[in-house]
Amino acid sequence: GLRQVTVRHGVNQRLSTLKYVIFLVLFGFSLYDLALAERLAEVEPFKTAIILRFLRDWPFVLFAVALVAAGLFIERFFCRYLCPLGAALAIPARLRIFDWLRRYRDCG
Repeated sequence: GLRQVTVRHGVNQRLSTLKYVIFLVLFGFSLYDLALAERLAEVEPFKTAIILRFLRDWPFVLFAVALVAAGLFIERFFCRYLCPLGAALAIPARLRIFDWLRRYRDCG
């Protein structure tokens, strides 16, 4: 029942590129130092929220709660703007290597 905030198209486009930047930074650090990349992967709040049930240091909990609060007002905030896994999965889809459905418009 909360009123959703509509993000303007220009702002949405700029913010949606942030997840690709986060993914590339994490990928680059994983090539350099895997332990450091694992610590930087804490941008994914699921370890804090689900696995450890918010029993962590306060910065991690504050970050996870801030993402939940943002998600209340902006639909799928984390997925749209921050999720590096979503960015990694979207990159091959944007390349259009696999064009199996030639009649995609006809499928409805």
